[in-house]
Amino acid sequence: MKERLQRCFRRAGRKGVSALAVLLLLLLVMGMHALRGRGVETAAVVRQDVRSCYTEEGVISFGEPYTIVSEVGGTVRELRKQENQRVEAGEVIAVIEDTEYSYRKRLLESQISGLEAQREKWELGQLMSEAPEEYLSGLEQEAGRLRAALEAERSAFTAAESLYQSGDIAKTEYERQRASFMAARSASEQADRRAEESRKALKRLETQGLSRAELNDAFYEADRGQLTAQEDSAKEQLSHTEEQIAKCQIRSDRAGTITSMPIADRSFVNVGEPILTIRPAGEAFGEAELLSSVAPSVHPGDPATLRLSLQGTDEVYQGVVSEVYDHAEKSVSSLGTDEYRVKVRVKIEEKDAEALSMRNGYGVSIEFLVYDGKNVLTVPASAVFREKEHCYVYCLRQGRAVQTEVRLLHEGTELAVIGEGLSEGTVVIREADAEGVTEQARVYSRG
Repeated sequence: MKERLQRCFRRAGRKGVSALAVLLLLLLVMGMHALRGRGVETAAVVRQDVRSCYTEEGVISFGEPYTIVSEVGGTVRELRKQENQRVEAGEVIAVIEDTEYSYRKRLLESQISGLEAQREKWELGQLMSEAPEEYLSGLEQEAGRLRAALEAERSAFTAAESLYQSGDIAKTEYERQRASFMAARSASEQADRRAEESRKALKRLETQGLSRAELNDAFYEADRGQLTAQEDSAKEQLSHTEEQIAKCQIRSDRAGTITSMPIADRSFVNVGEPILTIRPAGEAFGEAELLSSVAPSVHPGDPATLRLSLQGTDEVYQGVVSEVYDHAEKSVSSLGTDEYRVKVRVKIEEKDAEALSMRNGYGVSIEFLVYDGKNVLTVPASAVFREKEHCYVYCLRQGRAVQTEVRLLHEGTELAVIGEGLSEGTVVIREADAEGVTEQARVYSRG
């Protein structure tokens, strides 16, 4: 503009044109410029492929540590693994002494045998129409015989105990004698209890005014139910005891690396005490916390790339987003402002998990794919602005800025992807916040 005026003044001087004419010319030029409006940079809506990524710092993790607790109590007899050793699923890690459980098993087996014998006697008594009094007498005789056998076993066990303490017999012989005594005591107690319960049942039935035949049937039916219940209970206890004996061999239920082993410092463990902690194998993860504004664009199944920098070289691994947490945690940014972040886990491909097995907790850069569009409509991201939760751009139409609402599919740092509101080839103002750009403002394209 300045150069134009200087040229006009030179021409006026040469041709003798009056100052008034020059002034009129100046006003004319300024008027034409005002009618044309403000010059702005523009861009056309174009179709192209858009792939947008977001990178966040994270760490390598091998999943949540898994702690194995003891389901039995006893003396630690053997350790077969140590800390930092790999363990396979089903492999025995430690062995707990099962002596007490084995005693219990033998007692229950003896009890079940006794109950089965009583059931056979009951069936024989009913078959022969034996009177309840005769059947009861047989039970009491059997109880007396077992009490006598118990006293014999008690004397033998007392002698074995003394010999074991003096070192004259081996532990195995002492344990055998102890088991025999315990079995005899269980059988005697069971026989006494059985005779007493049957005696009470008979007296109870005799007070009901039943005929002899009815009394016999009722007595044997009640006795059969009692026997069946005792036998079922003993078998259930035996099954549970056998499971406990099996659990005395403590096994890992998954493959992994032992990270801690508290049992190594103990000679005895109780039920529920931690035995060891395992870091699962075969499942390596990258974990990062994304800004809450970014997290909604990341979904389980999305691809991700992990870069591990080691002494100037980068190792690159591929993975898939396995989990996006459903809540955000408040934190403070490097600038001291509040921000909210969402935890995201990426499962690293199995072929790479083994190579990373000794890098648990290492820092890693994780690149997330947040948008991947093919042949989509795009405008510069700077062309988009917001008002009252709606998105707009300024289109250049007949020399004016026209505010146009659009629906965004994605907004990156460079490009915005348009879902609705614009068509290919439409010209938009590149900088929506450029000075003087408002609705219906006069503008022209500077390119």
